[in-house]
Amino acid sequence: MQGADFAAYFSNVYIISQPSAAGRRPNVRAELSRIGFDDGQMIVPRQTVPQEANGFASRAAHGLFLSHLAILKDISNRGIERALIVEDDAIFRSKLAEPAFQRLITAAAAERKWALWFVGHRLRQGLRGVRRDVAQISRPVSSAQCYGVQARVVDDLIGSLSAVLTRPVADPGVSRPDIGMAIDGFRKAHPQHLCLISNPALSIRRGNREEPGQAAQGAFSAVIETGRRARDEFWRRTGIDFRSGR
Repeated sequence: MQGADFAAYFSNVYIISQPSAAGRRPNVRAELSRIGFDDGQMIVPRQTVPQEANGFASRAAHGLFLSHLAILKDISNRGIERALIVEDDAIFRSKLAEPAFQRLITAAAAERKWALWFVGHRLRQGLRGVRRDVAQISRPVSSAQCYGVQARVVDDLIGSLSAVLTRPVADPGVSRPDIGMAIDGFRKAHPQHLCLISNPALSIRRGNREEPGQAAQGAFSAVIETGRRARDEFWRRTGIDFRSGR
C-alpha cells in the first residue's frame, strides 16, 4: 500500500498547552512545521486549570485529563477522520522530516485498521523482536504525549474517559488514573480496537526545562540545561534515549 506524507495522513494536529505554558507553543509549532504540518492544521484549544485535583494526583493532572477529553469530543463533533494529539513539550526524530520515511510508516500503518497509534512513548528501547517501524501492541504504554486517533475509536474512548470522572473519589488519596493510564485501561477493556506503536519512539518530551527564549538561572543550571539540550539533539539524530524509562 502506498504511503502518504505524515501531515497529509493526519488531517489535523491538536496541541495541548496549559495557559501558564504559552512560551512552549512556538517551540512545538516549530517542531510540527519541521515534519510537514502547516499552521492551518494546528489546533490549540483553550485550556483551563481546574480548581481542585478531584481525585487525580494534582490539579495539573486533572487539567491534562480534561484537555485530552475535550479534544476527543471536538474531533467527534467535527467529524475528523484521523488526528494527531501532542503535548506542548514534544520533540520529534529528525528522520520523521524525511518524506521517504513518512511514506514508509504511513503505508505500514494503513495496512492495519488501527484505532490508536502511539507515535511518542516512554518505552526507551522500543519493542524487541517485532517490526522496526510501526508495530501492533497490546502491552500497556502509559503515555499520551503524542498519539494518533481514528474516528472509529473516538466515541468509545470518550465514554471510557468520561466514566473515570464519574467514579467516587477516595478521600483522602488519589483514586483516578492519569490520562496515559486511563487510555491503557480503555485498551484493556476494548481489545477490539487495534493499537499501533512507533518502534522505536518518534517523539519524546523535551528534556530542557527552560521555556524557549528563557535564560537558565545560574551557572550550574545553565550547564544542566545545556546537557539536556545536547541529549535531546542526540536523540533526534540517533533515537537513543538516555533518560529514565522502560
